[in-house]
Amino acid sequence: MSITLGKVTLEVLRDLLNDEFYLSRRYHTDPASKELFEALRVSNSSAYFDGKGNIFPWKYIDDKLNEINGTPEIEECIKKLFDPRCFDENERRRKKFEEMIVGFNEYLVRDGLVVVVEANDEVAIRTVGDKVSENT
Repeated sequence: MSITLGKVTLEVLRDLLNDEFYLSRRYHTDPASKELFEALRVSNSSAYFDGKGNIFPWKYIDDKLNEINGTPEIEECIKKLFDPRCFDENERRRKKFEEMIVGFNEYLVRDGLVVVVEANDEVAIRTVGDKVSENT
């Protein structure tokens, strides 16, 4: 399925991806997270730098999300971000996972979509009705 996200939803998605890149640095070791950032081609060598050695993956992620918006890749990106395998480490991480989905869905529903985790831990994106035009 090709989905197109509104500007606000893309910004929220970018912030979630940026948090995962910066705060946890799991992408270096966790196979599911590494797969996510490799799919977006986000790494220390491909992200944006300020000339002083500081990395700014958020700008790269923002550009990449805009590039893949409206393609099947955006759905895969969302599914990989919310892959439950990334959050099974402990109860605190699992709670963060649940909070991330609820928070993201508050914006995604404006695009007529919702992220759900099926009983078998498969992530799916479902249609929930008409789009809310204010998010475009």
